[in-house]
Amino acid sequence: MKNARVIVIALSLLICFCGGCATVPPPQPIAYLAVEKPNGIIKTTENISVKKEFPRGGFYIGAYNFRPAPDIASYINQTARETNTDILRNTDVQLVVPFYFDLFLCGYGKGTDSVISGK
Repeated sequence: MKNARVIVIALSLLICFCGGCATVPPPQPIAYLAVEKPNGIIKTTENISVKKEFPRGGFYIGAYNFRPAPDIASYINQTARETNTDILRNTDVQLVVPFYFDLFLCGYGKGTDSVISGK
């Protein structure tokens, strides 16, 4: 009987935890991202909309061409260069968990991250 009580309490706590995590609202986009520290006042009236995707992955052997972690700084730099501005407003960087097929330190990985700015 004690084991049943412990199982019921543990399941109740697990349901409360999962339910609480599922009801969290999605985060707001970042007000601005800058390649370098901005000088002066940031004007919020300028708004350039852009969505840029960054595919990553491919075939890899050992450490050659294996890139599990995204390079967010290069994503922001490339998006800022494309829009010809130093400051990206209302920006959301979406990172995707890549799919990996691995077989003895060689395999294939595929994922596409994106930067959405000016929504």
